[in-house]
Amino acid sequence: MENFNKIIDDEKLEELYSKLRPVVTVNGAKYLLKKYVLEEIKHEAYLSHKKSDKETYLDNSEIKVVGSFDYMREYSNPLSFEPTIGEILSEIPQIYQETANAFEISETPRICGDKHLAKVMAYKIHQK
Repeated sequence: MENFNKIIDDEKLEELYSKLRPVVTVNGAKYLLKKYVLEEIKHEAYLSHKKSDKETYLDNSEIKVVGSFDYMREYSNPLSFEPTIGEILSEIPQIYQETANAFEISETPRICGDKHLAKVMAYKIHQK
């Protein structure tokens, strides 16, 4: 499957990942995921491992929403939504790269033609 999303180089990807961590919701609670290495960031569908890879519990009082954006990705199977962290980071608008320190795919993706469309929230996490 060819990905139409823009590609960023490894150095930029590592820089963004050092500033913007993925957040997942598991059983109604939000967590930061464990740290990943570059190859995992680029090639692993992180949502499929969110239960086993959750690391730090986040209280809602620690999370401030700084914005959101739509993430669109071509699919080969409409029932399989498997973005990598790198794919999400490649699409984060510049303003959130500067103001946020975490992100989360906040809804089940919708199908638009041959693409999935999902809302991504950009957060500022204030850990105690």
